[in-house]
Amino acid sequence: LAWEGKTIAITGTNGKTTLTSFLARALRENGADAVAAGNIGTPLSEICAECESSKNRVAVCELSSFQTSRLKHLRPDALVWTNFDADHLDWHKDLREYFAAKMNLVKALKRNIFVAGSSVQQFAELFGAQLPPFAKILDENARFDAPAPFGSAIQSRNYEAARMLWNLLGFSQEGLERACAGFELPPYRLAAPESVGGVDFYNDSKATNAHAAIAAIRELAGKNLVWIGGGKDKLCRLDGLVKTVAENCKCAILIGQTAEKLKAMFDRAKFACKICASLEDAAKCAFEAAAPNGRVLFSPAFSSFGMFAGYAERGKVFDDAVLYLKNSKKTLET
Repeated sequence: LAWEGKTIAITGTNGKTTLTSFLARALRENGADAVAAGNIGTPLSEICAECESSKNRVAVCELSSFQTSRLKHLRPDALVWTNFDADHLDWHKDLREYFAAKMNLVKALKRNIFVAGSSVQQFAELFGAQLPPFAKILDENARFDAPAPFGSAIQSRNYEAARMLWNLLGFSQEGLERACAGFELPPYRLAAPESVGGVDFYNDSKATNAHAAIAAIRELAGKNLVWIGGGKDKLCRLDGLVKTVAENCKCAILIGQTAEKLKAMFDRAKFACKICASLEDAAKCAFEAAAPNGRVLFSPAFSSFGMFAGYAERGKVFDDAVLYLKNSKKTLET
């Protein structure tokens, strides 16, 4: 590995992108030459090729299990493992292998700086793995106070993980809070809603697994909440997702490869659902189901492949569909 500077590794089933981008910004705001790299979009190797020396730089690296499963040379100085739940079982043999892939980062740690979500600790115990005694455990069931823009329960946990790491690195709390000013959360992760005729539409396209979608549903739970979900099947258990939707939503609008499988499960639970051929049709159906004063949550719980190039394209298509509904309603009212 050509990188000679320090490395902060960020992994987890969810929360990686937010933490990586925020910590890189926070370090820069506090005088460090820091860069966000890895799964967030820019490979660390590309950054190495672009700079003459990396000795005094810090790389905050988002790392997925695809990368950590074959980890050889990377030795991070610090690690945040946000959480753990089923994902990518269409690629990993089973949940144990998925966990082991991320555990490689713990084994590769150069220094005793490690923050882990409580779900990581729970799965470690389930699989007979041992987290190091210096690990600081974040209680994922707690609600934390956090400055803007980390106001939701989901994002307050991300901020708390950043704060715990920040303290371990020896920086001041004021420095972290200063970095919040002007920071924008990554797009398509439960952003502020768009209102159409009294119905609020929430775009959570970045929710590519059930763990993320369940968190978003619980955040917005209510009798007038309509869930839009579905996508490429990752071969994970869907019982928890179906139960959460049925307990917290009015109905479900389904798209993609998993639509039929989900519909069969909702039918058995005697919960109202409908399959739509496109995301545009799904937005329209959800609007009709949520009107006049409900909420629509697009939190797919699956990856986008087969319908879209990625979650960003999927999110933009949903934004466009909501904008079309908004413009259509204005036209009818004039």
